[in-house]
Amino acid sequence: MRFKIRTKLITAFLAIIFPFIVLVGVVAIYKQNTIIMGIVTISDMIEERDAVAKLQIAFDRVIMSGNDYIITAGDKRYIDDFQKGSENVERLLESAEAILGKMEREPLYQIKEKREMLKDAKVSWRNIKEISLKIFEIPNPADNKDAARLVEEMDYKWAYPAIESLNKWNKISYEEFWGAVMGMGREWRRAWVIMIAGA
Repeated sequence: MRFKIRTKLITAFLAIIFPFIVLVGVVAIYKQNTIIMGIVTISDMIEERDAVAKLQIAFDRVIMSGNDYIITAGDKRYIDDFQKGSENVERLLESAEAILGKMEREPLYQIKEKREMLKDAKVSWRNIKEISLKIFEIPNPADNKDAARLVEEMDYKWAYPAIESLNKWNKISYEEFWGAVMGMGREWRRAWVIMIAGA
């Protein structure tokens, strides 16, 4: 008789508490998954910001080769510098394209605007490359008015607007990054509240 009452009490207790434990467990696992996805999102954002910053620097460096070629009256070393810089810019443009493709699954990002900025950067790069190659064809560029005009066009029409556009992209990414970090903090606090309440 005593055994039956104890069994009934234990069964009744487990019947009440078991669904609650399952519910808290499911919610905790969901929150944990949300936090993991948040970490992946923040990691993607860091990768994006790094790629855009490197692309800005690469644009700035690559235009200096043409300028230095003129200043040094046709020093051929700057042609090699330009070739190396050119390969770096193209690699970074491809990297930015791949990162945007990876990030399209997230509604948090302003992908359309960033795609436009990347498209503009690619157009600017094609023009910078074309103008730079024209500059390098000039045998004595130091006092050449065409060389000066080409450098001015390269710098002010194509390079600086592209760098400014990439700077804007970086600012957008910065705001998205901190929005994601704040959201992650909220999810983390909620997960702790659920675990403590469940305990």
